[in-house]
Amino acid sequence: MFGWLRSKPAPRETTPWDPQTPLIRWDSSGNDVLTLGDSYENVLITGRTGSGKSSTSGKMIALAQLEAGFGGLVLTVKPGEAAMWREQCRQTGRLEDLRVVDFTANHRFNFLQELQSMQGDDAGLTENIVSLLMEVGQIGSRQTSASAGQGDNAFFQQACRTLLRNCIDLLILAEGEVSVSNLCRLVSALPKSMDQVRSEDWRKSSPCYRLLTKADQRAFTPRQQRDYEAVLDYVMCDFPSLADRTRSSITATFMAFADLFQRGLLHNLLSTDTTLSPREIEDGKIIVIDLPLKVTGEVGLTAQLVWKLMAQRILERRAVTSRTRPAFIHIDEAQFFASGQSDALFATTCRSARVSLILLTQSISGFVTAFGGGDMGQALTDQLLANLSTKIIHATGDTGTAEWAAELCGRDYRMLCNMSNSAGGTTDWAAMAGIGGNGQATSGLTESLQYEIEPREFAYLRTGGARNSFLADAILIRSGVPFTSTGRTWRPITLSQK
Repeated sequence: MFGWLRSKPAPRETTPWDPQTPLIRWDSSGNDVLTLGDSYENVLITGRTGSGKSSTSGKMIALAQLEAGFGGLVLTVKPGEAAMWREQCRQTGRLEDLRVVDFTANHRFNFLQELQSMQGDDAGLTENIVSLLMEVGQIGSRQTSASAGQGDNAFFQQACRTLLRNCIDLLILAEGEVSVSNLCRLVSALPKSMDQVRSEDWRKSSPCYRLLTKADQRAFTPRQQRDYEAVLDYVMCDFPSLADRTRSSITATFMAFADLFQRGLLHNLLSTDTTLSPREIEDGKIIVIDLPLKVTGEVGLTAQLVWKLMAQRILERRAVTSRTRPAFIHIDEAQFFASGQSDALFATTCRSARVSLILLTQSISGFVTAFGGGDMGQALTDQLLANLSTKIIHATGDTGTAEWAAELCGRDYRMLCNMSNSAGGTTDWAAMAGIGGNGQATSGLTESLQYEIEPREFAYLRTGGARNSFLADAILIRSGVPFTSTGRTWRPITLSQK
């Protein structure tokens, strides 16, 4: 009675990028899908070289996100990747949104200026600049050092961080801005002994002392006053009191990295003006960094790391509403650009910023190595992988990856049949055949916990190409929600390269 008086639930508001909107339907039934919201919980695609990961699942997700209107950042390792993305933008009507950062330096990004202008409670603070520079430097150095993060190297990295922190503080307090060039000039001008600190000649001619004097004449807040006093102690006492070899090693550690930003392509791309910023991803631009590592080496790695880390910072800071445009960061051969705790933390929080992290790699072992190996490397890898909720496993020959994937798929109890024969015949051959004498046979069933997918099965997945009719197999795994087709958190999929 009076049922007509009961309020009806309001229809759910639809927005251009509703998280429930399907991006990909994994089969013709349409029951198993990857939604926009699923993509914000990140995707890992792994498989050996030639497994079809880039040409099937990687391409499928890229096309779906482009067609849905995502903005995005793409990092590159191999020549030809930019051309592939150009074609994908053409297919989805997104060519006008494509921006390619390459050797021409037509698109430039002064990242230090951007850092200093970013909004937020800690925007522009010294530690933001220090952490970004140190992270880029450490990732670059690990390409040539197998002992990164160990022993004396760890000491000099920490000492370099202290040097940077104090020099950046001094520049901000004295001049209000920081650039790589004035950082290098300041580091070169630091006093090298206590005798030099006491020298009137040094004080009259030193750019470092002029900055200290200029800062001392400014009106400070209580926090700035504490910072200035700490800088003064470091510059005029701590640093010049170091042993000559230690001090020169710290300086050399910084200068070897910073020198890249003062010359050639890297200077043009990152240390001049800004014509293109990661902020434009929010407006739907697709920024492809066409500086493939196979061609550009350390220069390309450094430039792409700066773009990646800055894009992460900018996108995570944005105000999100129901109409905020989603964004992706798509990285093939992601192990080359992996940045330890930074990536793991970003994967943990990017969902709320509507950012989708799409990582492709040949094996999870690559991440462990990139993160320094050992227990720490494994822990950081586990933390990152735990926050890549959708996993697509193509054919792999890596034992560790196959066993990890099998564990993700889970185990189930199975009945195993066992049989045994014993014989008491007069001849060996009769005993072996189970005939003659007093032989007997026994059999039974045993319940055993077994992999649902044995690790070896990942080696037999089809890899595309003409011999496989251009079809590639994969095992699709997602956290939390079973697939309709299997009732499990995994299901097989077959994808076409055409």
